[in-house]
Formats: sequence, structure tokens, C-alpha cells
Amino acid sequence: MPGKTRAEIDAELIERAWKDPAFKQRLLADPTAVYEEVLGQNLAAGVVIKVVEETPTTLFLVLPASADSDAELSDAELDAVSGGQLRPSLSANCTLCIPCATTKQGCGGTTG
Repeated sequence: MPGKTRAEIDAELIERAWKDPAFKQRLLADPTAVYEEVLGQNLAAGVVIKVVEETPTTLFLVLPASADSDAELSDAELDAVSGGQLRPSLSANCTLCIPCATTKQGCGGTTG
């Protein structure tokens, strides 16, 4: 699934889990292995994937990781922000696919 965004990959996994009970059980039991299988590559060391299933009476809210509010931006980061880029190492075409998100390294938008 190269070049797909995290949202696109997640949507495909959800759709497949709804259609295939065995796949759903594997995804719930070992989400990291399933993601690596679907991506065709290993996730970066230390990346943990958790899958939870909502019910009609239980909902989940996912809070994204926040930036360190005490950290100062470098001159390059300030230039990128003032220029409208999301991150200095990524181009405006970046889709922040799972490989980029997990390794914290951009491809420069070459796959997005």
C-alpha cells in the first residue's frame, strides 16, 4: 500500500475486518503484525499499534500526540511554517503515510 495515507490504510483495514471475521480477529490479537503484513515492511522500533472495537454503547476518543509546547522552533522550522509547509523535511504533497509517520523521517513527498 505504498503512497497511501494513514487514513486510507486504516479505512481499508476496517473494511476488510468487517468482511472477514478471521482477519478481524488477527487484527485485534496482533495489530502490529497485521500492519506490517499489509504495509510489506516492518514498523520502526518502538512503534506500538493498538486496535479497540467500539460497541453501540462504548465509544473511543483518540487524542493525537501533541507537540512539545516548551520546545522552540529552529530557524528552518520557523521558515517552513511561515512558508506554509507542514514540516521542513516534507513537501506540500506529503500524505504522511505510516512509514513516514513511524520513522519520523519524510520522503520529501516523493510517494505522496
